[in-house]
Amino acid sequence: MLFRSVTNSYYGKKNFYHIILDNACYGSCSEEKTLSSEKIALTAYLQGYNNVFFINKKKNLEEILSQNNEGSTFIQIKINLGGRRDFKRPLNLEFIQKRFREYFNGD
Repeated sequence: MLFRSVTNSYYGKKNFYHIILDNACYGSCSEEKTLSSEKIALTAYLQGYNNVFFINKKKNLEEILSQNNEGSTFIQIKINLGGRRDFKRPLNLEFIQKRFREYFNGD
């Protein structure tokens, strides 16, 4: 997630937003708690983002996006755990691979 953050923060222009949706768990596995959640915004700050926000309300997001933020902006949004877990996984992986390659090869 943050491997490119130094580059993002350095080259980020006025309208560059890096947004993380954080449920503090491995949602795709067994919803095990993560420890890194508390350090994500701090890490972004240390990597040079001009503006760093940690929010947990939609209203806060609307306020941040309406501001005239200079430089790169990092937003960590705390979201609730849960939700649907019955999404179907792609079944035809060969077709998806072919479509992906064709797209990037210009076919």
